[in-house]
Amino acid sequence: MMDIRRELFRYADLKCHLWNEYFIDLFTGLEECEPLDSFDEIDDRLFKTLVCRPLGIKLPDYSYGKSRAIKQIVIRPQAHTSEIVIMFRIPDTQRNIWEKNQVIKADGMSCWFIDFFQWDRYDYLKLPLVECVVFDWPAHPELVGREALIEPMYLDFFLAGSEKENDADG
Repeated sequence: MMDIRRELFRYADLKCHLWNEYFIDLFTGLEECEPLDSFDEIDDRLFKTLVCRPLGIKLPDYSYGKSRAIKQIVIRPQAHTSEIVIMFRIPDTQRNIWEKNQVIKADGMSCWFIDFFQWDRYDYLKLPLVECVVFDWPAHPELVGREALIEPMYLDFFLAGSEKENDADG
């Protein structure tokens, strides 16, 4: 499959830069809609311009705040990664409640990308985690469908259905 790490990390880098340099000082609290609404709209446009458009990914007109997986972006552990540190969202909770970190053998894990993640998105942005949904994991079928947080240094990012998919998968 086609490696799309560059597109994703260029987007994340620009998102962090814009927030940290131009928006963070405008943020006064959650009771104010601005600058959050404006930044969310800009973030949505950045993702579509820097990631979706060049890769041919189609998303709804306004998709920020989504908790839906982008099935065209496939995440897999890097080839040299035998175990990953992962945190799973507790299912059927109204709030973002996550289990404690686990170390799990990474063999065969495949996920769909949701977004880059950090606990306090209104502080200085670094986006140290990737939020995703497990769609295939033969060694752990009980985890399929679960949302997860993983450090990106353990991961590769691919465009699903790309020309090279058959070559990469054998």
